[in-house]
Amino acid sequence: MQRLILGTRKGLLIYGRHGDEWMFESASFHGVPIQFVLYDARHGVIWASLEHGHWGAKLAKSEDGGATWIDVDAPKYPDDAHVKDGEPATTKLVWAIAGGGVDHPDRLWFGTEPGGLFVTEDYGQSFQLVRGLWDQPTRPTHWFGGGRDQPAIHSILVDPRDSERVLVGISCAGVFETLDGGATWK
Repeated sequence: MQRLILGTRKGLLIYGRHGDEWMFESASFHGVPIQFVLYDARHGVIWASLEHGHWGAKLAKSEDGGATWIDVDAPKYPDDAHVKDGEPATTKLVWAIAGGGVDHPDRLWFGTEPGGLFVTEDYGQSFQLVRGLWDQPTRPTHWFGGGRDQPAIHSILVDPRDSERVLVGISCAGVFETLDGGATWK
């Protein structure tokens, strides 16, 4: 069955296609903005990034098509990560999520505000800040938020032919590419 999974400012909606018609199936996270939704066909799991104003950036996943949800700790910046001198980096929002390719079934990429990229190799049990991108010399002086306080990684594209090649879009810094799974970027 085909499904349409929508993240809205007031929750997550799921529709299913029955013949020629789309029919409403479920709603989750009533009243909470959903920043991003990923259906990961490798595991049949739906990932949702929530922008909960009071509680901050949240992640959830559903292993049963959206019937129930499991809270997942959002990626956290290490203590030595600073947006700029004297300002520690904290995850304000998870803007984008991408699967790591068929040859890395437990890898996921998470793009955040303030412009950090995180990777998990154990399907969300733990996250690592991708230092090769975070430590770009242009980040502290040339990256800035396009209408927000900080830059954000808003797009992540994993090459389906070579999962070590990843492109990320960063507002307002441009597009960066890695050919070695995140170790180096240009």
